[in-house]
Amino acid sequence: MADKPVKDTKFKAESAVAAGPSLAMLALFTTKDSPKLDKLERRNMPAMVKPGDVPMDGVVSGEIMKIVESPVTTIKGKLLWLRHESGQEFTFPCTGVIRNALAPGVDGEKLDKALQAEVGKMFYAKRAPDRQNTKYKKAMFMFDVFTSAK
Repeated sequence: MADKPVKDTKFKAESAVAAGPSLAMLALFTTKDSPKLDKLERRNMPAMVKPGDVPMDGVVSGEIMKIVESPVTTIKGKLLWLRHESGQEFTFPCTGVIRNALAPGVDGEKLDKALQAEVGKMFYAKRAPDRQNTKYKKAMFMFDVFTSAK
């Protein structure tokens, strides 16, 4: 008998979720006067696409909007802030392979300047087979990296 209220509560919760928001609630998110989002300044970082999420022979592409420091400790170094041709913005780690392709042999403070020179260019990175890193004894994500003028 103690199980019956739990079942009723669960059923009621599932019913509420299945019904979805009311038309009045949806009206809060659709307004004729909404601003053009592409003309506004984004104030938070877009989602990150990790190198391992890119399928083999898949291509990461977009205009390099800016170079930012990674806010998470699991991804060290810099991120490329990209805008895909669909308008979707995302960040992508500037891994060793990508960093060396965009700024070969450059380190330290000069690296920032070299990477900033890439802002505004179109970026394309095609996933290649992983390669074993002999120094760190782990697999490295490999990409064929290309850029072009916008």
